[in-house]
Amino acid sequence: MKITDLSNLVAVETIVNHLYPILIAILVLVVGVIVAKIIRKVIKSILKKANIEKKIADSPVGNTLGDYSPIKFFVNILYVYLLLIVVLQAVSFAKLDMLSHFITNIANLFPIFIYGVILIIVGLFVGEYVAYYTRRAPFLFAGLVANIVKYIILFYD
Repeated sequence: MKITDLSNLVAVETIVNHLYPILIAILVLVVGVIVAKIIRKVIKSILKKANIEKKIADSPVGNTLGDYSPIKFFVNILYVYLLLIVVLQAVSFAKLDMLSHFITNIANLFPIFIYGVILIIVGLFVGEYVAYYTRRAPFLFAGLVANIVKYIILFYD
């Protein structure tokens, strides 16, 4: 056996050792994206069968959302979070520690962001709901009071 053969063997082994985690990361990424899409479709169909959009549209706050679909919002938020977890796992398999730490921080802050968005949406619904019933009250300047109450609820939520 020659020294050049041994150095070639070491070079091939080094390439394989570095390539293996990257291939596993790509596999995790592809499978994870497929699973996330399947979960998104299943959750979307379950929520559509529950007629949540119709129930919201028929409520006093139904005109608040306009044409935007709450199901689409919820499903897309869930999908983004699942993708974040998949990317985190893929980066961990690729042994990119610094990027893994960064994505972990984002994944840890994501639920806090979602809580904030949900709080704003709930405030919007509550404000619109209170304003709807205040407008119907039989007193002078009911519409003005309704708008004031709605914006107080929205801004001090």
